[in-house]
Amino acid sequence: MLCAYLAGALLIGLLGNALFGAWWLDPAVRLLIAAVAVKEGVVAWKGEGCCVSAYLPRSVRQARSKTTSVATDETIDLVTRTSRGIVRPSA
Repeated sequence: MLCAYLAGALLIGLLGNALFGAWWLDPAVRLLIAAVAVKEGVVAWKGEGCCVSAYLPRSVRQARSKTTSVATDETIDLVTRTSRGIVRPSA
């Protein structure tokens, strides 16, 4: 849905420039899109994206909620073992 909002904002900026001569609207929308992209990049870098935690085992999600944004060695080890099928995640 975020992509649709960004595409709509871009369309508004381009149409505003073309139809009404609002030359400042297109660069303003570009700055808005850049700000949203940076925000989403920071969230993804921290591993807090909208879809990331849905695929992690419950034990890893609980460990993540107890720690800060930096994963501990134990969490990384658990994720590695789980992805290799060594540990079965609890349902």
